[in-house]
Amino acid sequence: MNINYFKYLIKVAMQPLIEKKYFSKYHTSSRGTKEWLIGAEIKYGGIVNAAENNVSPHHTNSLSDKSFGFFLKKTLASLIFKKNYDKTANNVFIGGDRMFVHGYAKKYSDYLMPYVQRGSSVVLAEFGILKGTGIAIWCDLFENARILGLDIDLGHINRNMDNLKSIGAFKKMNLNFMNLISF
Repeated sequence: MNINYFKYLIKVAMQPLIEKKYFSKYHTSSRGTKEWLIGAEIKYGGIVNAAENNVSPHHTNSLSDKSFGFFLKKTLASLIFKKNYDKTANNVFIGGDRMFVHGYAKKYSDYLMPYVQRGSSVVLAEFGILKGTGIAIWCDLFENARILGLDIDLGHINRNMDNLKSIGAFKKMNLNFMNLISF
């Protein structure tokens, strides 16, 4: 297990403090800014974890080996999330961590803001949608877009769709322009 995983877990542990700071900025920030992206990710669920049922045998980002490293990662993540993972699960995935934890919000904002400001109609594909946090963000950000969400297991987003809608996702978008695709 490398030091980057421990740094990641520390950022995940800080998430409740970050959520309070950025969620308050979300409502006053311009759509597409770093603060808005972090706030939108928090609004639609923030960091989530899930046991993956369908996994490619070539998938290298899972915790699929039964080594001590697998046990340690699973235990640390379980403590931080304060949730117990299914002990029979072969793979555990974490999502909703791109904007703050991985620090992509600034890059996304810099790159996507010209499209947001022009009101451009874009086609956007997200690979690995888990519970749909990213899809909800993209639908809010690009109201006239065609959004493609691809995942090997659509069960997580299908089970979370009513929750996403209840907190405001997809209200501004014609859902005929959103496609969820299993591969």
